[in-house]
Amino acid sequence: MISTICACLLSSQLLRVASRSIAAIGYDLESATLRLVFRKGQVDDYYEVPPVIVSQFRAAPSKGRYYSNFIKGHFNRQRIQ
Repeated sequence: MISTICACLLSSQLLRVASRSIAAIGYDLESATLRLVFRKGQVDDYYEVPPVIVSQFRAAPSKGRYYSNFIKGHFNRQRIQ
């Protein structure tokens, strides 16, 4: 299952964001998987993330603050890289 999720979250589908800690985000609606690429190089997938959270995250003026308050510790995570 993990390889299927990884395959549908290709780098071409990642959106670069203005943030000091997060470089890019990707979201697969079908699997409700949020992929975060951090500036330090790690890549994490978060599972069962509702679309409204992703929309609010993308619109947040501080991606790092939104991540800390509403994503980190709230969803199952797997380190991809």
